[in-house]
Amino acid sequence: MRKQLKGKITILVSGDGASIEIKDELSGVNFCDIKMTNKNFMAALGRLAHTPCEMEVAGLDLVGLRHEGKSFSFELEGLSGNESMVTKHLMADSQCTEKCPEGWTPRLYWSSQDSFRRVGDKIIAKTYIERWLKEDSLI
Repeated sequence: MRKQLKGKITILVSGDGASIEIKDELSGVNFCDIKMTNKNFMAALGRLAHTPCEMEVAGLDLVGLRHEGKSFSFELEGLSGNESMVTKHLMADSQCTEKCPEGWTPRLYWSSQDSFRRVGDKIIAKTYIERWLKEDSLI
């Protein structure tokens, strides 16, 4: 099966070899990293077919899907406000996973300046949630 996609490519060459990264424009996923020796890279540039390389692929299940993301805030329950940052991070991980809307995946990153804020007697946690949708499921 073949599918036409738009993408972006990055080629970096150094004394250690060449690195090629391929990114799907729609999903924003960097799904293929290619490493080549300088010798093999030069052979490929010289039009040698099927030049050896090392490849690492990831996120293939997301390629071709549209990425959507937004900010997500929720009240952290069970805190007095005097807890350590480690405790806040652990509680935020747990509660965010429970409170995240269905079909969305939270980024469990809590080191931004505005990750936690006090509003009255409540502590509000803020992060980023994302999902990937098929084109025909977009509204």
